[in-house]
Amino acid sequence: MARNSEAATYYVKNGGNDSLSGLDDASAWETIAKVQLTVTSGDMVYFNSGDIWEFSTAPFLTAERGVSYIGNEWPSAGVKAELKGITGLEADTHRLVVINESDVVFKGFEVDGSSMGTGGGLYVGYGAGKAIDNITVKDCYIHHTGNPNLVGGNHSITDPNILNETWQPNWQYGLYAAGGDDNITHTNFNIINNEVAYTYHEGVAIYTAWVRTNPRVDGVSVRGNNVHDCGTRPTYTNANGTYGNGGVGVLVANNADNVTVEFNSIRDNGMTGIWERTSPEAAAGSPDNLIIRNNLIYENTGSGFSTQIGLVHSLNANIYSNIFYNNAGIDLEVSNGEYEASTFDIYNNTIYNTVSATSYGIVSFFQYSNAMANYPIVNFKNNIIYSNNAIGVYDHLTKITAHSNNLIYRASGSTGAAISNMSYAEVIPETEVTVSNDATYTYFTKSGGTDWTTIFTHYNFFKWSGFTTPALNNIVFMVDAVTENQLRVAKTSIPYTDINIVTGVKGTMTNFNRSAVATWEPTAQNTDPEFTVGTLPTGFTGTYGINLLPNTNYFATTTGPTIDTGATLGSPFNSSINSAGLASPFLRPQGGAYDIGAYELQGADTVPPSVPGGLAVE
Repeated sequence: MARNSEAATYYVKNGGNDSLSGLDDASAWETIAKVQLTVTSGDMVYFNSGDIWEFSTAPFLTAERGVSYIGNEWPSAGVKAELKGITGLEADTHRLVVINESDVVFKGFEVDGSSMGTGGGLYVGYGAGKAIDNITVKDCYIHHTGNPNLVGGNHSITDPNILNETWQPNWQYGLYAAGGDDNITHTNFNIINNEVAYTYHEGVAIYTAWVRTNPRVDGVSVRGNNVHDCGTRPTYTNANGTYGNGGVGVLVANNADNVTVEFNSIRDNGMTGIWERTSPEAAAGSPDNLIIRNNLIYENTGSGFSTQIGLVHSLNANIYSNIFYNNAGIDLEVSNGEYEASTFDIYNNTIYNTVSATSYGIVSFFQYSNAMANYPIVNFKNNIIYSNNAIGVYDHLTKITAHSNNLIYRASGSTGAAISNMSYAEVIPETEVTVSNDATYTYFTKSGGTDWTTIFTHYNFFKWSGFTTPALNNIVFMVDAVTENQLRVAKTSIPYTDINIVTGVKGTMTNFNRSAVATWEPTAQNTDPEFTVGTLPTGFTGTYGINLLPNTNYFATTTGPTIDTGATLGSPFNSSINSAGLASPFLRPQGGAYDIGAYELQGADTVPPSVPGGLAVE
């Protein structure tokens, strides 16, 4: 945004004087209260880098339209001005920094909640009451939001998106950027090169309100951030049950459209690195055109990436050229829900795990609960899946629509399952079945015939054909309980009733060891990928658009089965993690064909040398 001719530049520092002009160092102001009373659109405000402003109530700062707030450039570059909570904040329920106006830059601050109070960190668009556009939050360190010592063991889920509401204890985000108002769309948010850490709930949440009608955010860039140790809340309970350590690094939820998550380091978070999901209310919508590329996603407590869907929604994502490693549970997971016209393009990723022993695989396409009427389209190509003591690919409901040219290698031995795949070959004998419901379950009840306890156990999956109701046919159900003449499943989304002579099939998992990988996928590689190894990468070094690279080349391959053996894919899947951040990116293929994995070897050259060090710099 161009500055108007009357715009001013102001300065603020400890020991300043609010009665002066604020127009230079000698006449700098002292307080943020003076800033907020004075600035107008087009103004720039420089905070003395290294100074600390302390607050016992929040918000610490509420941004004005068109104003840039800069905390790391004056009088010296690099050090951040700090906004810090102190005693008294414990009883405060507000957000620490609020941006609800357009054309705002908030750059170079440390925002420290000091693990006090129940408020969140920096909020963009929360309860703005109008559409806002063109927001940049950059080079900030936002940390220690929320205080688990102030939180009881129970909470009720009410609307966390109403200003001045008494907050429930689990809504303590680090950086929340989305919207919470009916039929309002916020646009063009840029979250760049921040560190978000030690939050009680989510770290970075692109999350529209789930009890509103069609709130939306469109166009969000989450780039170059270091998101770690978020979601530190302990186990808690509510009316629906008990939940574990519940938070994530980056959340993309509901009507959050055209979100790009790239070049981030996302690690050591409480539940999941990146979580794409919907909420239970239909009006909340679902993410569309989510792009996750060129990230390091590692050592999170649960999954690296996971999806979850509340009602029937379309949930789309392109996930490519990322490195996932050593997430404690599943590295990449598509699960839970009734997907409608959803597509997941999962290409050119390197997925490596030597720590997980999950029975669901380090790459998992899995349904934890009952029926899934609408399957997503999953395209899965050119990925390296390297596991040690876990199954590499667990395709529980045969969700992978198209797959080819993956390298799938289980290092712990040649006999362990590298792939598990569901097939439906075992026939349930034809019989008359009555469908009924109570408040919790749907029941399939037969009269006579084969004893169903000889066929089924808890957690088996099955599907029918022959019912008059189409929604009961060819839908995968999970057995919750079985008796001689009855199968109980979780209640269907609509309590259908029917009675008909039907047949069915039971799902059976088939395992493929290393030597049988090519049976599942004839184009697959099934030998050691021959990584460069050395030191595992922990972030990025360099400047985006100039020389940005992972800070080590552990997962690069210069020889072996990954070179020139991938499927040829078009734009945008012809980039790579070692190229897309450069001034002159090169495109796949560089040799005879695509390389498999996140890296693409540049012609006859080796990959760039490892450069130990820091994270992405804009």
